Amino acid sequence: MCAQTISHIKTVFSFVGENSAMKSFIECMDKQYKLGKKEAITKGLGLGMLQIATFCSYSLTIYIGALAVTRRSCDVTPADIFICNFRYLSNAAPDLQTFSQAKAAGKEVFKVIKRKPAINYESNGRILEKVTGHIEIREVDFTYPSRKDKLILQGFTLVIPAGKVVALVGSSGCGKSTVISLVQRFYD
Repeated sequence: MCAQTISHIKTVFSFVGENSAMKSFIECMDKQYKLGKKEAITKGLGLGMLQIATFCSYSLTIYIGALAVTRRSCDVTPADIFICNFRYLSNAAPDLQTFSQAKAAGKEVFKVIKRKPAINYESNGRILEKVTGHIEIREVDFTYPSRKDKLILQGFTLVIPAGKVVALVGSSGCGKSTVISLVQRFYD
């Protein structure tokens, strides 16, 4: 459901379906939460026991090492200490990278979640009695928000009568997709 919504995000935006998509997502996540709760407890207990065993063995090793050093039966140099500590610190590096990637991905997702449509499509809006399907675009000048210096459409006019099939044909970059996006009101 998420992959489908994200891959068709322009369509979701054009029909102002963010709230509906969010509601479906929340319902889906509630089901997953209930199913995963028991599994998470089991895995958490298992991992916790494993961590207890690991850290108890570390503690025992450190205790025995400390006894050996205090009895002067073993010499420890600063290099030995550095190597041991560096090994433990290097174990955290993959987790830091994963955290950084998740933070970057989350930032983009939250942009979409927090986006407010320029047009308010409340359900209590005006209901049209008759929709004919007639599309008319008059004297449109358009630049993409990211490239204000490059004019994509200049004085563009298009009339498509209801019931007619029209093909937009042209070279790459001439504005075919832009016209469709404007009809969908993606750039309002």
